[in-house]
Amino acid sequence: MTDSLTALVVGASGGIGLAITQELLQEPGVQRIYATYRNSDHAAALLAMDDERLQTLKVNITSADDLQSLAASIRADQGHPDFVINCAGLLHLSDP
Repeated sequence: MTDSLTALVVGASGGIGLAITQELLQEPGVQRIYATYRNSDHAAALLAMDDERLQTLKVNITSADDLQSLAASIRADQGHPDFVINCAGLLHLSDP
């Protein structure tokens, strides 16, 4: 991995997204990680991570306003992701 990479992990509060975030924090070439979560009640492990390279952001990816805020936050931080990993999704739909 090259030096000074920036990553955006969408859906980093648990499962695959949390594991990827943890792995990225082990990589010395990763300078910055933006990790999103939707619900702070389910993001305790992510929010407990203590690393100056990690910036957690509360984002509901189904909200256009939240996505605009995410982009604005990254721009304000002078960041631009070298890669984006989307781990947000829906596993099950309840029957109507």
